[in-house]
Amino acid sequence: MVHIYTGDGKGKTTAALGLSFRAAGRGLRVAFLEFLKDGNSGEVLLAKSVPNMNIRCFQTTVNGFFWNMTEPEREELKAETQAGFAFAANCAANRLCDMLVLDEIAGCIANGILSENDVLALLKNYGKTLEIVLTGRDFSQEMCLAADYVSEIQAVKHPFDTGTAPREGIEF
Repeated sequence: MVHIYTGDGKGKTTAALGLSFRAAGRGLRVAFLEFLKDGNSGEVLLAKSVPNMNIRCFQTTVNGFFWNMTEPEREELKAETQAGFAFAANCAANRLCDMLVLDEIAGCIANGILSENDVLALLKNYGKTLEIVLTGRDFSQEMCLAADYVSEIQAVKHPFDTGTAPREGIEF
C-alpha cells in the first residue's frame, strides 16, 4: 500500500522512520531514500546500523535550500535526485525491498526536479506489491488519491517561529 506523511509540522521523516523500524523489526527489507537532505539527521545515522534497512541519501554534493542554489548547483542536485529516483524504481522493479521510502519526494516534485507523473507511475506499478512511503509538504490531490494512507502533521507551535535555531538531536 501507499502511505503519505505530509503537512507543515515537524515529524514526517521521523514517522516514516518509525514505520520503517517496525517493518525492519519484523524482517521486512526497507529501502529508505532521502532526497533534498544531507543524510545527517540523528535518526538516519542510527537507522544505518539497523538490520534490513538500506539508507541512501541523494543530496551528496550540494547543500542548502533549493531556492538558494545557483543554477549549476540546481542542475547537479537534479542529476543526483534523478539517479536516486532511478535507484528507487530499480528497487521496486526487482523486489530489492519490501518497503520503499521516498523521503521529501514532494519537494522534488514541487521544485520541478522530478515529474509527478513519474512518481504516480511508480505508485501505480508497485503500490500493490510493496509498501511505498512518501513524505513532504503539499502533495497534490492526485497524489493523495493514489495513496491508501494519508497522514497530515500540522504545526501548531514551533520554536523556529521565535528564532530558535535547529538543535542537534531534536530537529536533526
